[in-house]
Amino acid sequence: MEPLCEGDTTVIHNILPAPLAEGIFEKVRDEVLWQRMLHQGGEVPRLVAVQGEVADDGSAPVYRHPSDESPPLLPFSPTVQKIKAEVEKQLGHPLNHALIQFYRDGTDYISEHSDKTLDIVKGSYIANVSLGAERTMVLRTKRRAKDPSSTGLPSGEEDSKQRITSRARLPHNSLCRMGLVTNMRWLHAIRQDKRAERDKTASELAFSGGRISLTFRQIGTFLDRDSTLIWGQGATGKTREEAHTVINGQSPEAVRMLQAFGTENHSTEFNWDDYYGKGFDVLHMSNSPRLCASSDPIVNMRIALMLAEYGVTYAKGSMSPSFNWKEGIPGAKDTPATPESLPIRFVDNDAAKSTVQGELAIMLYLDAVHASGKAGAAARSQTDTARVFTRFQQGLSLLDKWRRLKRHGEEEEEEEKNKKKKKSDLGPLQRELAIWEGYASEADFIAGSSISLADFAVWPVLHAIGEEYDAEALDANKKLKEYYEKVKARESAVNILGANRPTARMPRRRYSVMDEP
Repeated sequence: MEPLCEGDTTVIHNILPAPLAEGIFEKVRDEVLWQRMLHQGGEVPRLVAVQGEVADDGSAPVYRHPSDESPPLLPFSPTVQKIKAEVEKQLGHPLNHALIQFYRDGTDYISEHSDKTLDIVKGSYIANVSLGAERTMVLRTKRRAKDPSSTGLPSGEEDSKQRITSRARLPHNSLCRMGLVTNMRWLHAIRQDKRAERDKTASELAFSGGRISLTFRQIGTFLDRDSTLIWGQGATGKTREEAHTVINGQSPEAVRMLQAFGTENHSTEFNWDDYYGKGFDVLHMSNSPRLCASSDPIVNMRIALMLAEYGVTYAKGSMSPSFNWKEGIPGAKDTPATPESLPIRFVDNDAAKSTVQGELAIMLYLDAVHASGKAGAAARSQTDTARVFTRFQQGLSLLDKWRRLKRHGEEEEEEEKNKKKKKSDLGPLQRELAIWEGYASEADFIAGSSISLADFAVWPVLHAIGEEYDAEALDANKKLKEYYEKVKARESAVNILGANRPTARMPRRRYSVMDEP
């Protein structure tokens, strides 16, 4: 194919030889551990994974770009390793990093962007392998009106007319070999394909419309095993011996790095040495813990209440747990085994980014790590501790019991919305709540004189019951109602209840969550 854009970019067909190419789409799809990404409450329209070359000492390449959160880098899987070897023959240089994305159908897309070259080895290529349904990459020259390296800037209308567009068809088993000059002067995107199926070609309809994109890069910046030290091309220390401790959070250096990313995104003549030459040791833009919520609002409230009570501020996480496409579904072809209800996950802000998954695990972790120093935390006797853990388990079970009773009542009502009948159906629930009425009568909180795990498990369920049945379910239990109102008035509960109210939609960030092809 003729060179594209600046002459350093070409699309090469049949990149993989016949033995390797056979069934390659399905092999990669089923072999890779995929993750879903969330951004501002919505799911990013593609699945993602990151693989790379992990050294014997655990060090690995790091590719930095504007994002809310990135998947963890895993060692190259066997099939991806074989694809990489074939691509290296076409490039003439080694590759040590791959961003793998699954566009599940024509509605999956990625917005217009330029790759960030802070960590990409100078003079190397960006190599994008396409497997599956054919999609079209649209490349456009950058807007001169936003280009800080241009003078005599045109108006917005003139700018749009002057932009040059090039389209590159990316069929199955093809390689788009992009040079860094094209990446500097052009933006590229995979747009949504909203055409009816009758208007698409056979190659565009192949593989049920799914496309897997493997973007290989030669990265010159590295992290140690624990992601605490950084060195190389894009860092301040250029060798392993000069490695520096990583910087996390909104530091002045992080702000400068983001500004440099923005300049590169708009510049047609980007001076790498001026903006990136000194290097940056920033790894995570935010140093806040992250909470990736589940689909269960009561589970989410339990964790949020604990975090608020312990004064742990956090950001909303954007990465789902990893999953295999066919996990648990033998012989599945086109349906991913994505759990219908992804478990809640908490990533702490310690150096190791300690990650806890699952409601019970997170609550025990927060109690062990973040409750120390809080009132009453260190003063529990052995008997008090036994009581807290026993009622904690009972509190966790209360949610399942209430939901079973609720389902049973709904079945008996046969979709009737008779208020009087609903009230009579509260009998089984009232018998269960009577147990908690007794606990609430013993002390200020469910398991003692201070708030504990038991309260974090029980109170969100009481709140949900109150929301479902108005006040009638709790009114019959005086002490339990007083307890409920007492916790509801605490600053932690006020904060999380306020956060759950609908808010105006926030404007989108300048960058997409993962702005790579």
